[in-house]
Amino acid sequence: MTKQLLSDDCFRTCIAFILQVEPALVPHFYENNNDDGQALAEVWLKDRGYALLKLSLPAAYTLEKVLETANHITSETFPYIVSGQTLRGTDHAVVGFKKQLILDPYTGYEPTAELFKGPCSNGIWGLEIIVRKL
Repeated sequence: MTKQLLSDDCFRTCIAFILQVEPALVPHFYENNNDDGQALAEVWLKDRGYALLKLSLPAAYTLEKVLETANHITSETFPYIVSGQTLRGTDHAVVGFKKQLILDPYTGYEPTAELFKGPCSNGIWGLEIIVRKL
């Protein structure tokens, strides 16, 4: 999987990591704080034979509960994207697999559990799963 990372572009880098392509090949869906970023990502993935499943998990969930939920849904078979708010106070996306976080696009390394202080600024944890369409 790619290790070439783009700072300030975590969602695109997570998608690139999961699809095993260079981040420059994936559009910056949230450039200039674009409110349509999610819809643009869904269309881009659909055009390539994938679907983006988005789940909103309650703010009351701990990161451990988010990872357990993701692990259950994916049956421990493929990576997923987790979004929450970092200790720096910014919403951020990272890649998870099984019951652990495996890539922080900001650093290029495996993130620690202390990365997130809680759910995103909108009050929910984001869980996104990229699946191949039938």
